[in-house]
Amino acid sequence: MFDKYVRQYKTIIKVVLIIVFASLVFYFCLQNYTFFVNLFTYIVGILEPIIFGIIMAYLTDPICNWLESVLYKYLKKNKKLKNPKTLAHVLSVTLSIIFLILVILTVIMLIIPQLVSSVSSFIDHYPQYLKTAQTQIRGLIDALPINEKTQIENFWNQFNSQFTQSLTNTFLPSVSSIINNLSTGVINVARSVFNFFIGIIVAAYCLDRRKIFGLQFKKILFAFVPTDKAEEFLERAENANHIFLSFLVGKIIDSAIIGVICFFGVLFLGIPNPLLIAVIIGVTNIIPFFGPFIGAIPCVILIALETSLLKALYFTIFIFLLQQFDGNILGPKILGDSTGITSFWVLFSILLFGGLWGVVGMIIGVPLFVVIYNILKEYTNFRLEKKGLPTQAYFYEDTKDLKPKPEEEKADD
Repeated sequence: MFDKYVRQYKTIIKVVLIIVFASLVFYFCLQNYTFFVNLFTYIVGILEPIIFGIIMAYLTDPICNWLESVLYKYLKKNKKLKNPKTLAHVLSVTLSIIFLILVILTVIMLIIPQLVSSVSSFIDHYPQYLKTAQTQIRGLIDALPINEKTQIENFWNQFNSQFTQSLTNTFLPSVSSIINNLSTGVINVARSVFNFFIGIIVAAYCLDRRKIFGLQFKKILFAFVPTDKAEEFLERAENANHIFLSFLVGKIIDSAIIGVICFFGVLFLGIPNPLLIAVIIGVTNIIPFFGPFIGAIPCVILIALETSLLKALYFTIFIFLLQQFDGNILGPKILGDSTGITSFWVLFSILLFGGLWGVVGMIIGVPLFVVIYNILKEYTNFRLEKKGLPTQAYFYEDTKDLKPKPEEEKADD
């Protein structure tokens, strides 16, 4: 009996000490928030090639596994080969990296020439675009009633005066700092490109050692965590991995199809730069819900300047219809039930994680929220079942009549 109380008090003391220690660490982090943010940014900058490599290896892993299984089935039929499994592994990693490089080079070759051509064309025809925009705006103003026309003209004159004043007093004196920031931005982009290609080497190493890394992680996990908890963690990790891969790979395939449809749609509408517009729409479509509209904004502006407001309107209607097709038909067909949450929670997760981590948060926010949602749901159901209460929500419409299930009824469930 005495030993039982000692063990209970030990547990309570451990919990109290952990809470106190965690509170002190949390308070210290809040007091030195700027230092830790700068430290985290510095470490992420150093590990940028590793991060790029891990992400590329993670996305390429399903292709690598499929290639390895197919090649092994084919190579093991050849009795002259001493170790077909090793050869299949080496070939699958090599082919996966070649495929990754080809995809990256294809995207670069599609985007860069079109982007350079569009920027050069925009710079060359900038006066014409400005004149066209002014003519179109003037036409819209002239079509308005006299009172509204006068108000808009006054607003436009005031805006033009303030803009000219800001340009003279604020922009021109800070040109040197803008050039310095631009130079720093170019250097950062160049460094990121270099780290990206170093990441391909890291991805090759990660793909080659992926099974060894997995076994080493399990070894460490079982060494420091109780066996039942370690198995439960691995089960949840496998489920989370399935959700993330299903969502991200499915979303990439979905976005590629949307990009192709957009390309032919823009060609049909007779809009210039169809390849650039299709790539922008396809890439931004990876962001759920808001993606097509984020990509459509610069495209609509470009189309309005290069052609007319009418074609920009046609393109806007086309993108809206394309988004409806993707959200209601194509997306569910490809992604299936990989989310399993309602549209409200999809929007909630995008806004939450997008606000925390920017574009990256908007991309991974949905699968991350699905994992958290499923864990909370399973834990809630576990607690209810432990109390003998139903797990279906409609039972809680009238909680006065809610009673735990008898033991014999629980045994039959």
